[in-house]
Amino acid sequence: MTEQRVANLRVGSPEGRSIRGVERLEAKLHADALVVLLDIASTTTEDAAGIAKTSEKSDASSAKAIHETIQKLRDRSDLAVKALAHPGS
Repeated sequence: MTEQRVANLRVGSPEGRSIRGVERLEAKLHADALVVLLDIASTTTEDAAGIAKTSEKSDASSAKAIHETIQKLRDRSDLAVKALAHPGS
């Protein structure tokens, strides 16, 4: 990118505004996708917890592994929620 083009983007030229508009749209789409994934994670966590509870009597090691995986999913989901709540941090 040439120096003049960079300068135009900085001072708010139509081209710069257009690029920032696209970036905002991309950020919104990304956030929307994260919300959908968080919803899927929530449903998956509930389903997996039920499976783990059912398997506790017959296979304790598998139930423990499922519970550990559920906790990892919850931890990652919490990070995603925090990122959505505080963008740019």
